[in-house]
Amino acid sequence: MPLDQLQDDGYSSARPVEAVDMAEATQKPTYVVGIGASAGGLDALTAFFANMSADSGLAFVVIQHLSPDYRSMMPELLSRHTALPALRVEDGVTVRPNRIYLIPPKQDMAIKGGKLRLTEQSGTQLKLPIDVFLCSLARERRETAIGVVLSGTGSDGTQGVRALKEEGGMVMVQDPESARFDGMPRSALATGLADYVLDPARMPEELINFIRHPLTRHDSPSGLEISPERLREIFALIQRRSGIDFSSYKPNTILRRIERRMRTTQQESFESYLDYIHTHPGELDVLRREMLISVTTFFRDGEVFKALAERALPAILDNPSFDGTVRIWSVGCATGEEAYSVAMLMQEQLDNMRKPVDVKVFATDVDRDALDIAGAGIYPESIAADVSPDRLERFFIKQEESYQISRELRQILVFARHNVLRDPPFTRIDLVICRNLLIYMQPHVQQRILSLFHFALRPGGFMLLGSSETIGDLVQAFETVHTQSKIFRRRGTARLLPSGPTLHTPAPSAGGRADTILPGPVKGTPLLERFYRSLIDTYAATSLLIDARGTVHHAVGDPGSMLRFPAGEATLDILKLAPRSLAAIVGTAIQKVLRESVEVYYRNIVLDGEEESQVVDLRLQALDGVPGREDFLVLSLEKHDAPPRDSGAVTLADGQQLADLQRELQYTRENLQATNEELQTSNEELQATNEELLAANEELQSTNEELQATNEELHTVNAEYQRKIDELTELNADMDNLLRSTEVGTIFLDRALAIRKFTPAARELVNVMERDIGRPLAHLSHRLRTDTLVDDARAVLDSGRSVERATETDDGRELLIRVLPYQDSDDEVDGVVVTFVGITELSDAQRRLQEVIDTLPHQILVFDREGKVSMVNEAWLEACGTDNAANGHGHDGAKTTNLDCQLKTLPEPAKQALESVVSGERTRVRLRYEFDGRHFIMNAAPLGESDLLVSQTELEV
Repeated sequence: MPLDQLQDDGYSSARPVEAVDMAEATQKPTYVVGIGASAGGLDALTAFFANMSADSGLAFVVIQHLSPDYRSMMPELLSRHTALPALRVEDGVTVRPNRIYLIPPKQDMAIKGGKLRLTEQSGTQLKLPIDVFLCSLARERRETAIGVVLSGTGSDGTQGVRALKEEGGMVMVQDPESARFDGMPRSALATGLADYVLDPARMPEELINFIRHPLTRHDSPSGLEISPERLREIFALIQRRSGIDFSSYKPNTILRRIERRMRTTQQESFESYLDYIHTHPGELDVLRREMLISVTTFFRDGEVFKALAERALPAILDNPSFDGTVRIWSVGCATGEEAYSVAMLMQEQLDNMRKPVDVKVFATDVDRDALDIAGAGIYPESIAADVSPDRLERFFIKQEESYQISRELRQILVFARHNVLRDPPFTRIDLVICRNLLIYMQPHVQQRILSLFHFALRPGGFMLLGSSETIGDLVQAFETVHTQSKIFRRRGTARLLPSGPTLHTPAPSAGGRADTILPGPVKGTPLLERFYRSLIDTYAATSLLIDARGTVHHAVGDPGSMLRFPAGEATLDILKLAPRSLAAIVGTAIQKVLRESVEVYYRNIVLDGEEESQVVDLRLQALDGVPGREDFLVLSLEKHDAPPRDSGAVTLADGQQLADLQRELQYTRENLQATNEELQTSNEELQATNEELLAANEELQSTNEELQATNEELHTVNAEYQRKIDELTELNADMDNLLRSTEVGTIFLDRALAIRKFTPAARELVNVMERDIGRPLAHLSHRLRTDTLVDDARAVLDSGRSVERATETDDGRELLIRVLPYQDSDDEVDGVVVTFVGITELSDAQRRLQEVIDTLPHQILVFDREGKVSMVNEAWLEACGTDNAANGHGHDGAKTTNLDCQLKTLPEPAKQALESVVSGERTRVRLRYEFDGRHFIMNAAPLGESDLLVSQTELEV
């Protein structure tokens, strides 16, 4: 494509671009690679493109933090290391393959419809051009988007990495050890979403391998085919390592994730990938993260949260049955941004309410790593693009390169590991938020989860789904509140009972996930099963399988005669199911077994009932043989006949239970007192320190942000100038070598006619040394037979016109002195250049030539188009009646010889013929003429570019 056509298409080239095949110009790139770089990024970009082939079919878009006050030289610098055209982007340019597009200063850039769009950067907001572009690239190209994060400070690019992975794109991050500034690479790596962590020089090879992998398909969801049996094998490996079962996910979703990991690890078959997993167990963790994609942002889809604040939250608070407590459940909360966002909305809703409201947000996920991030509540400073300044000030604490959720907001959230497919739901929920989780599940699983949400919600409770999710066949269970935002409300008061194993598992506590032991299939024949059941029912005491938190998992015998199911929220907590007199003893026994690893046996515990009392013996022991699980206990209760009410029997028959309780109470009091004193002292110290740090932090916060932005811009400019300095140093070395290798003496003078630089050959003519640089030329002696050198230099400096002068040295060598103006980049005269060219040999040759033509009988004359005679022989001079001495014959005098003098003997026709050649009218003349009775033949023709040769011969008649 010609250069002018490139510019008309919306961008300008930093260097001439040769014509390109028009077929290539209309092609679309197979992948678009967005490259983010900041401070220290020049070296990384140079190494990257120096190793990238020019015909990869990829389009590269480079996003940098550029100073608005300096012109970036990045196109020129990159062009020296790659054959790819490096182009500065103008608004509306169409992205073509095998090109590098560079963002201009003071602009944010996005890709839309295959074109690059520019918008002016705001002067007040935090500048995150890398995130802006990578997020748009994820939306535009989805699985054919590639993001590369190189050296830089801060966290720009982190949100873009999350967006790319959510849409199925690929991410490369520079190894922090090779980065001059590792802030951006480390922030991107902290997401756990990077596919490659490499030095920039190694990235092109892996990038090409990735896009040219045999499984690469652009026309089908997945080019990989795996049998259900082999797929279950992968599921089993992941579940064994992480406890997460992906068998309910859509097969196409799973296949795409496996295919991407096969391309990343360069495995061409599923069998080889399985072998790779067995030799690299950590790959299972990477594949799990690839399938989960724990990606979210604050206030994602702002219109959805606006609708939530206007339509759902006020209705919850205005509900006539509102009891002063708001319970919100964020399902699949990932790293917590969504859960914190709804908590902020809720707090803002409560600002205008006078009555106290207790808000509790339960945020659950199966990914422990994501929950750790959510619980810490620390996020990169790039969240400023999604969170308003007012909310940042109210709900966050600014740290060096991050923001942390305030303690006030974190107190209302509870993060817990919870598998919505397996664990029971929370209950009495006012709002369930489950966005972009159902789309990965099979249809029947989606319906089961929605039924579970209906079961968890209070009557009139709200549910928020993702933009691509629907309620399916449950239109009778939910009414639509806002179609575009996917806000629904539970209908009626009857609960849908969710089916499946969820009903048989315990509810999670607020502190974490309740792992379960599901009974496996009973082995043996049906007759043997009935035999075992008969033995248990006949001879076994009532026994309960409980965990360390007191949650009942299984029961044998007749627990209904000793336990009560309380009114209100359903529970499997033994301390709530047991009568008060038994619950206190069970709680003490659990703590003793767990702490001392002993079996506990209490006798003659009296259970007061409404009609009659019961006496039981209690036995509690740890259950062995469950490796890798938490502690499980077996609680056995054996009934006796109740003693008469007036017999004076006490509830703790032998006093052992009372002694245990008293020791437990004393131990707890002592620990509590010691802990309280330590906390009080620490709190006072921390309070004083916190007040000082808050004051200092507020003062430094704004200054730090400004300095950091300025530092990145200056570092980018400095890197470019450093590269330019290196090039100028190299160019200066080349010039020095050139001057040393030439035999022409040259002296460079400044405007004061002082020595600036000189060549070694000049030392033979002018007595100059290195220490004379800066001295005036007039102070130096020389070996020339002329005193006009300084005057000639001054004249050239004043007039700007060059001067030539022939002279000799004191030893008789002939020289031609040329004095020329030294012009700077603006064509201004900034000094003088004096050259000394030896012409001794030339003068000797000219004299020998003169002697030769003087011996010829032909009349010969050489002159230029300005009429100056440069050579004439004796025959011509004799014919015109002059001599050499009179006409200054010789090299020096010939230039001033008068042409009219030499042509005075020619008749008018001959003169006119010569004038036609001089004027260019004719190129050659041959003329016969008569003069004073004598006959001549004259020939005239050009000699070289500027001279004319005239020769004539007298004819014998």
